[in-house]
Amino acid sequence: RLVLVTGRELTDLFNTFEHPDLFERIVAENGAVIYDPATQSVESISSAPPPAFVETLERQFVPLSVGHTIVATVEPYEHQVLAAIHDLGLEWHVIFNKGSVMALPSDVTKATGLAPALAALHVPPDRTVGVGDAENDHAFLRMCGLAVAVDNALPAVKTIADVVTTEARGAGVRELIDGLIAGKFETVVSRH
Repeated sequence: RLVLVTGRELTDLFNTFEHPDLFERIVAENGAVIYDPATQSVESISSAPPPAFVETLERQFVPLSVGHTIVATVEPYEHQVLAAIHDLGLEWHVIFNKGSVMALPSDVTKATGLAPALAALHVPPDRTVGVGDAENDHAFLRMCGLAVAVDNALPAVKTIADVVTTEARGAGVRELIDGLIAGKFETVVSRH
């Protein structure tokens, strides 16, 4: 079973990736949205951003992308995002992804989106292999039975990984797939 877990909004993903139908589920917006390519259904598992939050950031000329739930920008605008969360008394958090800044309700992570996607596919988390490289991957990697970091992953992600590939980015994912097919990771003990 193949599930994509991404911080991207669905429209952005569809504009940059031509084959979403390769996946049985896509968890987007850093866990806030689940998309089923077979039925093209979209399920938001969190509420829309408060209008006052978006309006505050727009008044400050923060470059924004607003999804079903996520409010995204880039560094160095995290300061304005955090100030708006504080000033409005929101129970939201900020997640980073190598220069990207994502604001979401505090209970939304890639793990909270992956859990119902796996349940719908009848796959237990401990039978799941997760691969990541950035700050927003910690929560979902910790829930997977085998956590993998590609070579270009941030040091903190490598620290929690059960396996670190020798290759970076897509080549690292290919290395992982080849290793899985060859049974290379069957004796790896998860750190979680």
